[in-house]
Amino acid sequence: MPKILVVDDDSIIRSLFKRILSDEGFEILTADTGEECLRAISREGPQNINAVFLDLKMPGSGGESTLMVLKKMYKNLPIVVITTYGDFLERSEEIKKQVVQYVPKPFNIEEIKSILREKIIPGIKQ
Repeated sequence: MPKILVVDDDSIIRSLFKRILSDEGFEILTADTGEECLRAISREGPQNINAVFLDLKMPGSGGESTLMVLKKMYKNLPIVVITTYGDFLERSEEIKKQVVQYVPKPFNIEEIKSILREKIIPGIKQ
């Protein structure tokens, strides 16, 4: 079963991913801070995480610094940024190079499923 880590300080977003993608055959792990994200990856093992969906604006270390740590420590871990700050991402070439894709909020869950099917784990249940 593919394992996805969703990192967002919004409990509604985490619940939405968990509820909908669990029905699609994914195991969903969640974290509400960058620090918890890093602990979850360490606990599960980076080789066991198929993708990380990461919000950029969170309390604590925040998504931007978490992204940079993830890419430094786990170069091959696919990361999709989910954020309400889409205009920031349009201007940030450095972040665009580090991620598989970014998805502005509010997002359509079908778009998330499509990213998973086409860019992260080809051949999954459609």
